[in-house]
Amino acid sequence: MNEKQSGLFTWLAIILIAMVAILTLAPEETEEDDSEWLQPYSEIVADDVVAISLTSIQGLSTELVKEEDVWMVENPHQHMADQEIVASLIARLSSIECSSPLSENENLADFGLDSPVWSISTTDNSQKTKSLLVGNNTVSGQQTYVICDQEPHPRATRLRLEVESEYRSREIVDLTLEDVNKIQILNASQNETTTLSIGEYGWLWNQEDNNVLADKDEIYTLLSMLSEARVEHFANQTIGENHHVVVLHHDEQSTTIKIDRSGIAIVPLQPNPVTLDSDIFEQIIKSDWSSKQLFSMELESLSEIEFAFGETKLNTSKTSTGWEPIQGESLLAALDATRVNRMADVPTAVGEPWGNITVNGISRLNVYQEHNEGRVAKAGDGVPFLIPYNELSKLDAAATYIPENNY
Repeated sequence: MNEKQSGLFTWLAIILIAMVAILTLAPEETEEDDSEWLQPYSEIVADDVVAISLTSIQGLSTELVKEEDVWMVENPHQHMADQEIVASLIARLSSIECSSPLSENENLADFGLDSPVWSISTTDNSQKTKSLLVGNNTVSGQQTYVICDQEPHPRATRLRLEVESEYRSREIVDLTLEDVNKIQILNASQNETTTLSIGEYGWLWNQEDNNVLADKDEIYTLLSMLSEARVEHFANQTIGENHHVVVLHHDEQSTTIKIDRSGIAIVPLQPNPVTLDSDIFEQIIKSDWSSKQLFSMELESLSEIEFAFGETKLNTSKTSTGWEPIQGESLLAALDATRVNRMADVPTAVGEPWGNITVNGISRLNVYQEHNEGRVAKAGDGVPFLIPYNELSKLDAAATYIPENNY
């Protein structure tokens, strides 16, 4: 082999090695692998979501942000969100599985995606964002959705997904009823204050320098209405001048609520005036908070009753088999049913008591002189009140009643 032929073979060898290298390193031409985008859409992890953005077809936008495990509505003003509604939305979004690809020839109108009802995006704690569009048509009651940010192809699925338009919390106060120990109600226009507070024998209504036994049921009704109240309308309005101010004292703190007759209110958990049920105002402006019951105690707790009204006397005790003597049972029911007038204009109790009721060894009631349509009565050092004659007669009858089968 001469030198010329040797050089040619050398170049052929170099070219051959280069071609083998190119073929070895070049990627294989295979059909596109669709397995990745055919996987279920399950990339939203509920516990990792820290922000949600929703935009409606009308252009209304809602931004939800999680701050220290509490969801807040960020626009137009920062506002506490309804935690249950947000949690429900996240649960629904994280359960979506979208495995049907849309081809380039698909008509978005068939999916209601030419004008989506909602555009939703979520951001997780690693700042990864996922988006989807909610179509505006329904198929057998099932709305159509498309996951819009998946490459190389968008994917669609059909399922029912209700998206709320309001995420602001409708709660107005955050307190436990049992913690409230004092209520002050101020009539802003007349500068008058009603004070209700818990005393030794239950709720009291402060009347000038006196404490009148208050109607605990009416007070519990007011507290329940306030704690359970929910915003009816968020439209900002100006509270009326003739409004009332309610101050709830609890745990060495106080909660203030302002409300007018139409239900416009300023409350702790709402940044702007809101509308509440006007029935709350009607409960607040009660003119008579006095208890109509004879006793404020839970009568089921009584185990001994000593009753002395005029010539009628009864000592009865509760045993494992019932009251002994049996009149105690009817007397207990009569005590529970007795209604008195604590707002009557009665004189000071004078003289020796005409009657007395002692329960569980403690003197709880003294009955004195006759006045108008009843007798003057006092419980301890409390304000005198009136027991009508008909109520006195019922108590007397109960203390002397003997069922026929006990003769």
